[in-house]
Amino acid sequence: MLILGFIAIPFPGPGWLMVFVAIGILSLELEWPHRLLHWSVAKYDAIDAWFKRQPLIIKGLIGLVLLILTWCIFAFLFWAGWKLGMLDWTRPWLQPAVDWLPDWLGLE
Repeated sequence: MLILGFIAIPFPGPGWLMVFVAIGILSLELEWPHRLLHWSVAKYDAIDAWFKRQPLIIKGLIGLVLLILTWCIFAFLFWAGWKLGMLDWTRPWLQPAVDWLPDWLGLE
């Protein structure tokens, strides 16, 4: 489960959840996952406390950066899927929108 979680991290879905659940399960039996789990929780708590101390404008900017990053990841996944032919079933209704995009994107 831990290995599958690491593989699933870059994809939409429960990648990080699988990693932390697997580490939690392993921490019941082994010492190194127990230390790793406590270290991870301490780091999460520190980041959470730091975030709560920030003014609203900084929180908004962080949210905006995360939104843009998420949009870029999904745009890249769409581009790669279109170029590799994985989205051929969407061509009848997406082709007009793709034709409108600039040529340098390479989505002809």
